[in-house]
Parts: sequence; C-alpha cells; structure tokens
Amino acid sequence: QNPFLEDHRIDGNPVLPMAGVMNWMGSSCEALLPGYRFFSLENMRMLKGIVFQNGNVDQYHLDIRETEKDAERVVLDLVLWSLHEGERVQHYGATVKLVSGHQDVPMYEQFNAQENDAVDGADYYQNGTLFHGPLFQVIDRGLNASSDKLTLACTLPDLTVAEQGQFPVSTQHLCANDAKFQALLVWARQFKDAGALPTRFERYEHYRAIPIGEVFYLSLDVTESTNARVNGTITLHDSDGRIYSRLIDAETTISKNLKFAAAVN
Repeated sequence: QNPFLEDHRIDGNPVLPMAGVMNWMGSSCEALLPGYRFFSLENMRMLKGIVFQNGNVDQYHLDIRETEKDAERVVLDLVLWSLHEGERVQHYGATVKLVSGHQDVPMYEQFNAQENDAVDGADYYQNGTLFHGPLFQVIDRGLNASSDKLTLACTLPDLTVAEQGQFPVSTQHLCANDAKFQALLVWARQFKDAGALPTRFERYEHYRAIPIGEVFYLSLDVTESTNARVNGTITLHDSDGRIYSRLIDAETTISKNLKFAAAVN
C-alpha cells in the first residue's frame, strides 16, 4: 500500500523514513481537530526504527493524547508503537502543535547562493552518499559546502495518489521532509567520510507549502559535530530567503562502517 518504500531501502529492506512518521503524526492530528492546522513538531525521538522484513508485524499504532487546547492552538503528545511477540515496542515519540491563526513567514538571512565546487545532485544518489530511489531524489545540485554549512538546490516531485500510499501529501510533503535528512547524510559523507542515520530533532516548524516542480533551496547550518554524531539546523526557503519550513537541532549518528549501496534508478 506504500510503494514509495521501494525507494527507501537500506540493506535491501524497506525502511519507513522519519519524514513519513512526521507526515503521519501531523496529518492525524489535523484530521482529529478540524479548524486547526499543523504548525510544529517537537522533541521527536527515534526509539526503534521501523524496518519491514519477514512480515512479522502487521500493524503500527499511533497513540495521541491532547495536553493543551484553546482557541488558538492545540498541543498533543504522540507515541508510535507496535506489538512484537506479545511485547509493546515503542518506535517514535513527539509533541505536535496545531494552530488556528496565521503564522508570519520568517526570513533566512544566511543564504549562500554562490556555486563553489558545485556537485550534480545525481552524483549523491549514484556514488553511495545517498541510498534513495527515484521518488526521493529531490536534490538537483549541491551549490557549496564547508565545515559548517551546506547549500542545495532541490525540486519536489508531483507524487500520484498511489505513490503517496497511506502517507498522503497534505500540509507536509514526504519528500520535502526527507530532503532535510538527506542533507545531513551528504555533509557527513563529505566532511567525516561516514554514513549517517537520523535519530532525533528538537523542533520542526512548517510555515507554507513548497510549489511542486519549482526550485527551492536547502541550507544546512552545522552547530556541532563529532566522530559519532552531527547536529544542525536545516532550513527550506525560496531564492529570497522566505522560509517554507525548518528543522532545528536535528541529530544524526554517524559511522565510517555505515555504507550505502547506490540507488537503483
């Protein structure tokens, strides 16, 4: 029911991207509370990733508990879990905020549009830096990269209803969210010669939708890095710096032993 998973395989196994979890959490809360729209997701933590193999889990469950509500906002705590051999396994936890009013669109002031040792985006998917298949291949070009910054030019695909599966595009776009994590993998490979997988982030804010088929920009600002992890803020914005969304204090674990096979197109 979710054909996009064929393009998100690690070691041959389909893996639910963290971007899919973000989509599920936000859209589920919106569906429960008409009149409010998704704005932010906080304290997202991966406790155990979801890998589809051996057919040993039939269902995944999302528990939603309202903790605050007034005319302007609703705050909800969420836990994504499954049963494995009779035991409850927690996979992800987070807090979602919905709002009813208008949110001003902030500006990203540190946009660096200059091309310096630019990279064709296709190279990332073909040289093992990224493992993502065609549906997730949104990076068109790497404009510049340094020890504390990465700038990418990207374009979102127009996913069919069938391709979206059980994670339909609504306020959030699956591929836009996944691009944020791809940026961390690109930086880790270039500056740490290591593979990376996302584990948590402090806050995700959504301001407006990215037009399908139009170029947008991704700016990664690295805030801390070691040989075991990298943290940064990832901002999606237009050429004027007007922000679409941003991921604050995102963290990935990194390892030189983590290697990806090139994607099959």
